Amino acid sequence: MSDIDVSAANILGERGIRYKRNILAASLIATVLYWTEASLGEVSLFGVSLPNVEDKEADAWTIFLAILSYQSVMLAYYGGGDWRVWQQHIRETFSFSPLNIAFRMRNGAVMWLQGVPSEQVLIKIDIVPHGFAWSAEAPNKAASTGSFGHIDRENIRWRLIAFLTIEFGLPFLWGLICLYIAISKILGWRVLGGAPTLFGT
Repeated sequence: MSDIDVSAANILGERGIRYKRNILAASLIATVLYWTEASLGEVSLFGVSLPNVEDKEADAWTIFLAILSYQSVMLAYYGGGDWRVWQQHIRETFSFSPLNIAFRMRNGAVMWLQGVPSEQVLIKIDIVPHGFAWSAEAPNKAASTGSFGHIDRENIRWRLIAFLTIEFGLPFLWGLICLYIAISKILGWRVLGGAPTLFGT
């Protein structure tokens, strides 16, 4: 892969995207039901509905809670794994962490980075016409140099921002909010004997 291919690669992989879509779909249903005060217990799936029991609404939200909890755990698992793999690819290709490349690179910047145990590496950054040039100095070692382009930096910055917001962060947060809605619905019907609101009964 070229440097551009590495810097422009998506962070969240296919499995993470699948669980993200499931969370978005489930969260949309929960949000609509909450705002319209519709009953989840009356919803049928493929012609199958819950039996006519006293706590049908609480049972429906309990099933929803279990499904959304599983999807959220799997998104966190695969999203975290994809995040670590992407960071490793960036470090191997550009010699810096994505956060350093995205937000700390500036002309004349000097950064101390931890290398192997008991070794510190001093890296100096310079802006050049095609991008960024760096030189590294370590005790008892010859100096090393490298560079990467402005396009690589912008790709990494926007991939990072997208992952932390629309690609992973917001869907995961929306799922957590809907988990809270489900728990409040379950407790409202089982313990308080009625339909709750988000912040109370």
